[in-house]
Amino acid sequence: MSTRKMLQTSTVDTQKCEKHDVSMNADWIPLDVNDGKTFFVLSQKWGNDGFAFWVQLLRLLGRSEGLYFRLDETTQDLFFASVGVDEKICYDILNTLIRMGKIDRELWEQKQIIWCQGLIDRLKPFYKRMGRKLPDKPPCCNGQEVLIE
Repeated sequence: MSTRKMLQTSTVDTQKCEKHDVSMNADWIPLDVNDGKTFFVLSQKWGNDGFAFWVQLLRLLGRSEGLYFRLDETTQDLFFASVGVDEKICYDILNTLIRMGKIDRELWEQKQIIWCQGLIDRLKPFYKRMGRKLPDKPPCCNGQEVLIE
């Protein structure tokens, strides 16, 4: 490989690393081979749709900036396509996940933001090893925005 080609490759790789370091998303999510309570409950109630929904939701959160997703009119088509179930089942599963404490109730009820603290906790060691800061939980305070300056 020529020196010029090596320099071009090196520059591109540096730019990717710099962009990656400031990004607040995840390149992958941990997925255990042993099913826990969440997979068991969702699979029992909705079969493969429940299992797939949870995996696809975690993947969507992982690739979303800040590791959260706000479900509204502008994002609902992407959301429903990503999780692969119809709207009614989607909301039924979301409500189950909220009751189970897997999704933050306050953020969902006040802002329709899906935040999974368990995902953040599972990613902590990987972010630490990469020298990256984990995203903070989106602000929510009695329905009012919290301004951060």
